[in-house]
Order: sequence, then C-alpha cells, then structure tokens
Amino acid sequence: MTIRILDILPGVFTVGNLLCGFLSVRYSLSGEPVHAAWLIILASFFDALDGKLAKFAKSLLKFGVEFDSLADLVSFGLAPVVLVGPFLMGSLAPWAPILGFLFLLCGAIRLARFNIYFSGGEKTGYRGLPITMAGGTLAAYVVFCDHMWGRVRFPEFLLLLLILLSVLMLSTFHYETYPKLTWKGRRNRLRLVLFALCAVSIAIDPPVVFFPLALIYVMVGGVGGLYQFAKGVVVGQFSPKDH
Repeated sequence: MTIRILDILPGVFTVGNLLCGFLSVRYSLSGEPVHAAWLIILASFFDALDGKLAKFAKSLLKFGVEFDSLADLVSFGLAPVVLVGPFLMGSLAPWAPILGFLFLLCGAIRLARFNIYFSGGEKTGYRGLPITMAGGTLAAYVVFCDHMWGRVRFPEFLLLLLILLSVLMLSTFHYETYPKLTWKGRRNRLRLVLFALCAVSIAIDPPVVFFPLALIYVMVGGVGGLYQFAKGVVVGQFSPKDH
C-alpha cells in the first residue's frame, strides 16, 4: 500500500493533540491547573483539525484512527482526571481516585466502541458523548471558575459532572457532529448558523463562554436521549403488536 504525504499530515495534528495532553498532565502536577485546562482545550482543536484534514485528504489509514484514539485517551481521558482530582477535597477526597478511574475507563470504552464501528464514511452523529467533549467540559469548568472567582468552586457539582460525563460516554444517546460547510438542507443550515454563533461567542469571551456552551451540548444530547428512550418504552408498552 502506497502512503501519500497527505496520509501523514493528519498525524502531525494528532501528535500536537498528544503533546497538549502530556503537557497538561505536567502542568496539573506542577500546581498550574489553568494552564493545564487550556492545553486540554487546545488539544480539542488539534483533534478536530486532524479529523477534518483526514477527511479532506481522503486518508482512511487504520493506523491514523488508532493513533488518534490513543492520543485522545491521554488528552481527554487522563489529563482531565489529573486536572480535577485535587479539587475533590474534604469529604469528597476518597471518591476522587474511584471516579477518576471510572471516567478514564468509560472514555477508553467509548473510544474502543468508536473504532469498532468506524467505517470511514461521513458521520451523521456520535453514538454516546465523545470523549473530546467530556474532557473538554471538565477543562472548561476549571477555566470558567478561575475567571469568575479566581479558584475552582463547588466541588460537589464537579463530582456530579464527572459522574454524568462518564455515564453519557457509555450511553448510546445521539450527539450532533460538526455541520457540513454547505447551505443545502434546512437542518444543516440551522446547525451551521448555530455553530457560527457559538464560534463568534467563544471568540468574544472564551473563558466565560466555553463551559456554558459545552454544558448545553452535553445536556441537550442527554435529555434528547432520555426522551427517545422514554418514548420507545411507552410505544413498546402500548404497541398493538403486544396485545
């Protein structure tokens, strides 16, 4: 099999993703959580770019898919756990290692499931919360708290957020992908407009906007998944076929 230069380029951004995750862990262990959080957010941009570049280059190398997943596990699985662990203090401290490992485990399972079902075609949505968004949400919360209060507050909320993100990564709830860069289709036009508004909002005030937008994305998929599940149970319960 001939490997083109375009097949290698996405891997360069994957290396950037992995480097950000590594440096994030280093900054967290050095007591600089805000720098560590921003590196996780930066890693998410590298992750998005390597995917888009692979699609543009029509590079479907299995190596690239596996390499990207390994980098994601470091940057959005391990790095966020190391980042938020010290903030689960007091009575919550005993739960920090357990929930941290749970988050990492759920992220690894989420990535393995993605690799199994990856076909190289156009994604119409994600099955379960992407680990990129889960880890990015935790990082965005640290940045948000530092900007608003100068320190991370509400450890109980952080604990619940860690559990919620772990569960949603294991779920099969539908989560939206990036919109296509085309004006075709009413649904895609709406998604494109919303994406543009979000991008502008982030550009205006990143520390304030990142976390609320990430949390909205997480909750919309979660609530939508619960609604579909409840609807399926009700329809199944009262279906004429059952009587």
